[in-house]
Amino acid sequence: MGGHAPATVTDATAGWALAWSILSCCYIGNVVSTVMALRVLSHARLTGEDRGKGLAIAALAINALGLGSLVVTGYVLAVFGTSETTTAYDALPPVNADPAVVMSIGDLEYGDCLVDPSFRDEEGDVRRVECDTRHDVEVFEMLPVDVVDFPGEKAIERRARACYRKAFSTFVGIAYARSELEVTWFAPSSEGWSSDLQYVACLLVDPKGPLDESLYHAQR
Repeated sequence: MGGHAPATVTDATAGWALAWSILSCCYIGNVVSTVMALRVLSHARLTGEDRGKGLAIAALAINALGLGSLVVTGYVLAVFGTSETTTAYDALPPVNADPAVVMSIGDLEYGDCLVDPSFRDEEGDVRRVECDTRHDVEVFEMLPVDVVDFPGEKAIERRARACYRKAFSTFVGIAYARSELEVTWFAPSSEGWSSDLQYVACLLVDPKGPLDESLYHAQR
């Protein structure tokens, strides 16, 4: 025959169980408190002693409330997520956060279609859009100007003449002299001239109004 004598349990054990349940942090103390309280109740059941039984029950009750709050918190996070409150200012994009906004000639590429409010005497940003949506101009050539320093307005104008020649006929499919389309161009000023902005941008314009398709090989 064998047997097991229960460990000695005192009122202090029950007191510590209650203390851990009240002063617990991050639910770790609740676990320690529950173990100690169950020891007290197990000892009372085996020995018939009531020493610390009331404190142990109180500790278990507090731990149950703590577990309930943990379950409720987990449910709320799972259902509603952890989204943060966003103010109107937080929702505003930083300057030039939208890659569609054209801030300088360095943002342009061959084949870009652009909405330019200045064509309607309006104010606003020049924006890059898909060519099958309403737009005002299309970039059909980017002519490099291979000089370090700003060459002067006359030199820029001479370079821009290439927009009306081979660059136009290659893109549109017919010579500029036979076309109903118009050409405009722009380049950086002396203030905006830098190593990565040494280009003349050639732009196609339809005098009839806005476009809704690319003019590549339009032969118009």
